Amino acid sequence: MRRNFVPYVLILFGFSGYTQEADLRFSAYVDGYYSYDFSQPSDHQKQYVTQAARHNEFNINLGMLKVSYDNGDVRGNVGLQTGTYPATNYAGEPTVLAQLINQANAGIRVWGKSWIDMGVLGGHFGYESVFSLRNELYTQALATEYTPYYQMGVQFSSQLSGSLAFRAVVVNGWQNIYETNTAKSYGIGLDYRVSESFSVSYGNYFGNEGDDLTGKKYRVHNNAYASYSGNALKSTVVVDHTQQELFTSGQRGQVLFITWINLFSISEKLGLGARYEYVSDQDNILFTTVFPGFQTQIVSASLNYSVMKNAVLKAEGKYYFGQEDIWQGQKGIANENVMINVGLAVSLEKTNE
Repeated sequence: MRRNFVPYVLILFGFSGYTQEADLRFSAYVDGYYSYDFSQPSDHQKQYVTQAARHNEFNINLGMLKVSYDNGDVRGNVGLQTGTYPATNYAGEPTVLAQLINQANAGIRVWGKSWIDMGVLGGHFGYESVFSLRNELYTQALATEYTPYYQMGVQFSSQLSGSLAFRAVVVNGWQNIYETNTAKSYGIGLDYRVSESFSVSYGNYFGNEGDDLTGKKYRVHNNAYASYSGNALKSTVVVDHTQQELFTSGQRGQVLFITWINLFSISEKLGLGARYEYVSDQDNILFTTVFPGFQTQIVSASLNYSVMKNAVLKAEGKYYFGQEDIWQGQKGIANENVMINVGLAVSLEKTNE
């Protein structure tokens, strides 16, 4: 995968020698890490996560090169990626080229602040970003890991007012570039800023997650969060709920995520992130490799140091605990686990002026 990355990068950045447009922007993002999983997976691949996914080794979580164009009426993005995150999260995509694509979309302004974009897009709902630099902690919550980071389709977005934004999508499916059945999936997203310090958001998804052999299995997902931001504290509560027809009985199974994320500003450069998670998937809808069900709680803390505005070093500890024996490794099977992650993320940007 990394051998194939270089020629695409040369093509991507080669365009900078042929344009003088001021609305062309180039950016780069690198997120390097070391992670230790106390369950000690024998193949060094950590269970249930795609971010910082390798145990007891130094690696690149995500490296991305991106070019963007926006003249006010037409816009586009192409972002190529490498690292253990795309290697893990895009493993189901059938081609190497699809695994290289973090973003690839084009859009036109239809009126005012309303746009139609088509291609490989980011997820239309959710709180945390795929980029650890932007988040309160180094790694993402399991709710973020098990909802779409990316999707292929078309999106209508509109800034309806200074405080209200709307999105609607038609996509191939739940985080897949290539289609897996004959159906399409749908969803909307709403962001509302109540005041300078308080905002709320809602998003949903409806689609068929079955295939042409097993039959239709409809999934309905709802995501909602409320976020408060003060002088020294930012606090966000996120609820994700999934319902889906079960392959065994046809009845509806459920998945519930409750996530509480906080960031305490100690100084201008130093911050402390803290997160609590409750995860329950007793019907193996999203956590399909764990039987007879998946349930855990997670407490995480991350010490964040801003080396510069565009460079952040984070050291994070995570403690998983619950009733289910979901952790398997060289130390046996257990219902609890500890992970330590240290990551350094840097973002660079250049406008062609």
